[in-house]
Amino acid sequence: MAEKKVEAKKEAPKKDSAKVYHVLKRESDGMWAIKIRGGKVIKLCSTKAEAEAYVDTLTKNQGGAAVIHASKGPRKGAVIGGTTAKKSVEKKKAEDAAKKEAAKAAAAKPAKKK
Repeated sequence: MAEKKVEAKKEAPKKDSAKVYHVLKRESDGMWAIKIRGGKVIKLCSTKAEAEAYVDTLTKNQGGAAVIHASKGPRKGAVIGGTTAKKSVEKKKAEDAAKKEAAKAAAAKPAKKK
């Protein structure tokens, strides 16, 4: 009988799970667009401040990073601000570590007897 070859399945390369949100001004209508990296527009805002506030909320709730693009001047389209995914991840880790430390401290205190 012929032996069957068992091939090891190749693992798919891991995708970067950190979301990157871009804030940029559309030339066609002057609205501020919020886009996911490599994706479509997820929200339109009438002001830059409104768009930045929405992106800040997204990055705090869902993780990821924000990239703000210039709307005019010699640096039009260039990145002028935002947060990085690395900083967001480091901040999350620090918050988690602080929570664990607080839980350990609470567990270490003996309960008072009545």
